[in-house]
Amino acid sequence: MKIWVLICFFISAVLCNAQVKKKDQGTYKGLIPEYKINTSQELISVDSCTIQIKIEKNTCHIKLDNLKYEGTYKLTKKDKRTYVLKVKTDYSDIEEQLILFGKKKKIKRKGIFPQPNCELIKLKKREVLW
Repeated sequence: MKIWVLICFFISAVLCNAQVKKKDQGTYKGLIPEYKINTSQELISVDSCTIQIKIEKNTCHIKLDNLKYEGTYKLTKKDKRTYVLKVKTDYSDIEEQLILFGKKKKIKRKGIFPQPNCELIKLKKREVLW
């Protein structure tokens, strides 16, 4: 009986401390392609913009051209060095979904409708201009 309590305690401690490994943290950069929004009265074009996402131990910073947002992320799934993150920022009630491929050094950002998905690649430390 005592062994089951210890096993349950150990498993819950491991799951609560789940985070992105330090070697997969860092700054990723990409481009959100241009897209159109149909307002049912007209078609509005939205220009492409650069996006940078900085993953740290407990926080996530998102930079869209000159706009900067900070939030927290929750690790929803981890498989080896592939992570699925839900990012919550103050500017939106909708959580952004990121899939981080640590081995490939890429992030796939699921666009919030009508935004298209985009792919970001990890920058080297000397390339970061945050």
